[in-house]
Amino acid sequence: MDNKPKRKTEVFKAGQVEEHEIGSTFEEIECPTCDGSGEILDDWEGIQSIEECSDCGGAGVMYVSI
Repeated sequence: MDNKPKRKTEVFKAGQVEEHEIGSTFEEIECPTCDGSGEILDDWEGIQSIEECSDCGGAGVMYVSI
C-alpha cells in the first residue's frame, strides 16, 4: 500500500497569477464549471438568467500550479 501523501493541486483565478509565470509555473486551463465562457446559464422554473461564473470570476480560465 502506498502511504505517500498526495500532492494537492492549487487552483488560481485570473488576476492571482502574474502573466510571466504562465507556462513556467502555472498552466492555463478552461474553467470546467462554465466551459470557458465565463458565464453560467441559470434556468429556474422557466426563467432564464445569465450570471458570471463564480469559480473563475468570469474570466473563463483558471490556472493550476505545475
